[in-house]
Amino acid sequence: MKRFPALALPLLLLAFPACAAPPPLASAEALVRAQYGAEADSSPEGSAKLYVPEIAQEMADPIRGAGVVNLGVDPPYGQTDWMISDLKVEAVAGPDGKALVTARFLDFGKPAQILWTLVPAANAPSGWRVWDISGPEQNDWAAFDMRSLLNLSSK
Repeated sequence: MKRFPALALPLLLLAFPACAAPPPLASAEALVRAQYGAEADSSPEGSAKLYVPEIAQEMADPIRGAGVVNLGVDPPYGQTDWMISDLKVEAVAGPDGKALVTARFLDFGKPAQILWTLVPAANAPSGWRVWDISGPEQNDWAAFDMRSLLNLSSK
């Protein structure tokens, strides 16, 4: 019976790539919470840092409006006019390493809820990028899905 040399096992383990763990959910929560603060950057450069590339590209497409795309709704708020208070943000692990982050707040005194779907992104400062933002039908406004509004696949 042959034995592996003592160095063979460590070398064998190095041959298989390690599966990186997704970034912490706390950083997903912090990313979403920051989008509701005064420091939120809605510029094309900010969009390129926040969103997955296909959304950032659609948001900056000159044909759509020279970097100012009118989706008919401001996705973080679910409507075009808002006044929020009592923001609460909570993240849970989703399928395929995604983070599902729910932002709950009062908008003009009415409860509102927005769901952010984030994907791991090693090249993003937070470790996450926004893959989608959606909201259910609530109060006086209709349900929406950012990827659908941009005619992007939901898969």
